[in-house]
Amino acid sequence: MKKAFYLHFMVLALQGISNVHSKVSLLNQKTVLSQQKSDTYINVSSLSDIVEPLISTVVSIYAVETNIEISFNNKLSKSQKEVFLGSGVIVDGSGYIVTNENVVAGAENIKVKFHDGSELVAELVGGDSKINIALLKVNSPTALSYADFGDSNQSRVGDQIIVIGSPFGLKGTVTNGIISSKGRDMGSGIVNDFIQTNAVVHMGSFGGPMFNLEGKVIGINSLHVSHSGISFAIPSNTVLEAVEC
Repeated sequence: MKKAFYLHFMVLALQGISNVHSKVSLLNQKTVLSQQKSDTYINVSSLSDIVEPLISTVVSIYAVETNIEISFNNKLSKSQKEVFLGSGVIVDGSGYIVTNENVVAGAENIKVKFHDGSELVAELVGGDSKINIALLKVNSPTALSYADFGDSNQSRVGDQIIVIGSPFGLKGTVTNGIISSKGRDMGSGIVNDFIQTNAVVHMGSFGGPMFNLEGKVIGINSLHVSHSGISFAIPSNTVLEAVEC
């Protein structure tokens, strides 16, 4: 009788220990998973490591207008005025820059300002007005920092994106959001596959890049719906069809 009692007691004790061990093991697993989720969250909570090397690849674009005035004594005087147009992205170290065609349309003299404050005269050398893409070229004495194109076909709805531009002439402005939709036809012409985003994109950022979290250009910002928080970019694969550099 006593042996049976002790055996029964030992079985219950072992079961209790096993249950405690299982609970501790499960708790440890949950802790590890929680830590992994926490680490993941920490890694994406700041985009600084992605953004810092990209800012120098984005430029502000200006038109230089020359005004001629005649004084009272019939002397001619010239003055120049810079007019901010939009943004662009350096896509080759030798000085090729992609922007929107309507950013530089009609500008006789184009000047590009870099993030470090330096500036160079730019020349329109290519692009495709049908899809609102222009290719500029500057002659730099040194190799320029540039951004690589990504495959916009691989981007997915819900992907996080980064926009860098110069809204209101404020260079190096960074905003972010997600890809809200793809394949949007805005009735603007030949482009019928705009990338839609909820990132803040003001007019001064038009012609500038939309980056994925790999730091690759997947679009050129081109349109927005006023007071809606909705903007649109030309997919990088469409852009690449219009430029060769």
